[in-house]
Amino acid sequence: MAAFLTPLVVYIPAFYAGEMGLGLATVGIIFALAKLWDIVTDPVAGAITERVGPRRGRWRFWLVVSLPLMLVGVYKVFFPPAQIEWTYFASWMLVLYVGWTLLTISHISWGVELSDDYHERARVAAYRQFAALIGGLFVVFIPVFSDQFMGVSESGRINFIGLFVLVSLPILMLATIWSTPAGYSRTDANHTRRWHDMFTILLRNQALRALLVGNMGVLLGIAAMSSVLLFYVESVLRLGRWTTLALVPMLFSGLLFLPLLKYLTARIGKHQAFRLALIFQILVQPLFLFIPPDNLYIAALSFTVLGAINGAAVFLPQAMIADVKDVDTGAGEARTGIYVALLQSTSKVASALAVAMMFLVLPTTGFDPAPQASNDSESLKSLRYLIVALPVACFSFALWGMRKFSQCYRSAVMIGA
Repeated sequence: MAAFLTPLVVYIPAFYAGEMGLGLATVGIIFALAKLWDIVTDPVAGAITERVGPRRGRWRFWLVVSLPLMLVGVYKVFFPPAQIEWTYFASWMLVLYVGWTLLTISHISWGVELSDDYHERARVAAYRQFAALIGGLFVVFIPVFSDQFMGVSESGRINFIGLFVLVSLPILMLATIWSTPAGYSRTDANHTRRWHDMFTILLRNQALRALLVGNMGVLLGIAAMSSVLLFYVESVLRLGRWTTLALVPMLFSGLLFLPLLKYLTARIGKHQAFRLALIFQILVQPLFLFIPPDNLYIAALSFTVLGAINGAAVFLPQAMIADVKDVDTGAGEARTGIYVALLQSTSKVASALAVAMMFLVLPTTGFDPAPQASNDSESLKSLRYLIVALPVACFSFALWGMRKFSQCYRSAVMIGA
C-alpha cells in the first residue's frame, strides 16, 4: 500500500504536470476533485463494509474486493498512452481512489479490531507504520536504481514503479490473508447502517472532530512538502541524477524516529507524543531555506531531520481513532468502518488540497515544471519559501487540533467513567 501511495503523492503529480503536458493547475484541480469525491465515497463505503459481507473475516472479504479496482487503476495511471487528455487522468484517478477507499478502510479497520487494549493498539499501529515506511523506502529505490544504472526517462521510471505495485500487491495481500486472524466483526448485523451516520457522530463527538483536524493538518503539511519536493531537489538543489535519492533519507527518518515515538506514547500518551512531533517539525521546517545547492551530503542530512514527522503522521491518528470510538458510548464497538472512513476522508481531502494549493500557487511564481526548464532565481527563491511556509501553517493547524483533542478526550473519558 505504501509502495502505491508514495509515488502517487510524489511522482505522479509532477509526471502528469510536466512530461505528460497537463500543466500544474490542471493536475492540481484533478487531484483536488478526485480526492474530494472521497467525501462521498468514504462514508458510503464505511457504512457498506460494516453491513455487507461475512461476519467472520468481513474486513478480509473487502480487502479482496478492492484488489481488482486497484490493479486496473494502477495500470491505467502508471502506464498512460503517449498522448492523453485531462479526462483520461481524471476518470482513472476516480477509479483508483474507489479501490483505495475500500482497501484502506478494510485494512485499517481489521487492525483496529485486533485488540481492545490502549497500548496494544499503539503497538499494532506502530508496526503497521513501520511496514509502510519499509514499503515506501523500497519503492523509492526503484527510480533511484533506474536513474543511476539504466538512464530511463521519467515515463520509464513511472512504469517501473507501476509494475512493482501490480506484481507485489496481490502477493502481499495473500500473505496478509493467510497470516492474520480473520476475527469476527463486532458490527451488530441487526442495526441499520446509513452513510449519513457520520454526520451524527461528528456532531456529538468533540474529541473526534479535534482528532480529524489534527490528522488533516499534519497530512496537509506532509503532502504539500512532498508534492513539490522533486521540483525543489532538481531545480533548487540541482542534484541532477541524485534527485530521486532525496526521498530515501526522508522515509528513513520516519523509521529512525518511530521507536522514540512508540516509547513516548507509552510514557506520556498518544496525543502528547503527537504534539511533540508537530512542534519538532515546525522548528526544523525552515531548514529548506538554508540547504546549499550542489551538496548531496548536506541535503541528505537535512532531509533525515525533515522527515521525522513521517514516523508519527499515520500511526498515531490510526491508533487514536479506536480510543475515540470506545469512549463514544452512543456508538460502541459496532462502528469501526464509519470511524475509519471519517479518518480516511480527512486524510484524502488533506492530500488533495495540498497538491491543489501547491500546484495553483507555484505557477504564479513563474516556476516552469517542464523537464530541463530554465527557472530564474526569483522563482526558485519562491519555491524555497513555499515549501516552508505552507507546511508550517498546516502543522500549526494540526497542533491546535491536538491541543483541543487533549481537552475533549479527557472530558469524554471522565464522563464515561
